[in-house]
Amino acid sequence: MRFEGTAKSASSVLAVAMAIAWLGNPPLSEAQFTRGAITGVVKDSSGAVVPGADMAVAEERTGSSISVRSLGDGVYLAPQLLPGTYRITVQMQGFKSVTLSGLTLNAGATLTQDLVLEVGATTESVKVSAQTSLVETTNGQVGTTVQISHVLEMPLVDRDVYKLVNLVPGSFHNNDGRVSIAGARLQTSAFLLDGVANSIGGLRNQNADLSPPIDSLQELKVETNNFGAEYGRMMGGVMNAVTKSGTNEFHGSLYEFLRNDAFDARGWGVDQLPPLRRNNFGGTFGGPIRQSRTFFFLNVDALRDHSAATRTYSVGLPDWRTGNFSSATRDAGGRAEIVPIYDPATGTGDFLNPRATTPFAGNMIPASRLDPVASKALSFLPTP
Repeated sequence: MRFEGTAKSASSVLAVAMAIAWLGNPPLSEAQFTRGAITGVVKDSSGAVVPGADMAVAEERTGSSISVRSLGDGVYLAPQLLPGTYRITVQMQGFKSVTLSGLTLNAGATLTQDLVLEVGATTESVKVSAQTSLVETTNGQVGTTVQISHVLEMPLVDRDVYKLVNLVPGSFHNNDGRVSIAGARLQTSAFLLDGVANSIGGLRNQNADLSPPIDSLQELKVETNNFGAEYGRMMGGVMNAVTKSGTNEFHGSLYEFLRNDAFDARGWGVDQLPPLRRNNFGGTFGGPIRQSRTFFFLNVDALRDHSAATRTYSVGLPDWRTGNFSSATRDAGGRAEIVPIYDPATGTGDFLNPRATTPFAGNMIPASRLDPVASKALSFLPTP
């Protein structure tokens, strides 16, 4: 259950400290491979390149922007951009002003977007809504971006963001936290959080050190093949979780994820439903400190988990309590086979490793050979 103000959701408890630490030192210290770039060629309506065109590339939610200029061959490059949705505004003497909006840039991606200028006065403007290309044309990296907005309302056990790797073709996250990406062996993939190593282990990865709540994340980028050398170290794939940021508007949300045995059915072979009271709840809040320059964003995430498990064990058949194991059998290729009970007094060795011993007659232990302490202990076990 989620309640939102003008908002989408947010960061982890750790992100509170991270946000405070980064307020006066935003993106420059961040690992470079969380960032992307936008490039392309500026042309006129005849297809000729346009050098020297001034361009402003702005993130639509935060308003932060950089200025670039097309080179002699018409090519422009806006590097080191955080993941987000961008708007490009182009101005050139003798041409209409062009504004292209809605460019979605994912973590570590290079987006190619050519621009076409129409002859006219600079006071005239043309506005275009962009359509993001589905094909990466600038490098050979193969990867998948899992948009968190697509899965916020999906059932996800324990709300572990790295388990979203199961949405990536050829990859899986197993129950003990280990991951295989694109057919690579387990324990050979890298976990990153905002480009920072997030793995427990020495020379090889074992599992994620920190798994922030899904509400704290903007996207999960999974690199499967041909990724750049800057990732290094791991032979398998790379999972890069990128946290959200504040914007030029104040946003907030409240959420509660409830699991309770009142909604559950008994499992197979269980005669009593084990208690379960699991509440994962929290809230997010973010906004501007200085418009289009400095932002804050935090998420308080809490978990209360009171649960138990039901275990069913065999207490044996009633005849076994008296030493009668004539019905003790095991599966031998689809047929029942008697499990022999050996008399330790007839040979050497011990119970588990008898040597030169013979089974009790009829697989029955005489009453005189039963240990009185064991017989007393059996009285405390329930009957079948």
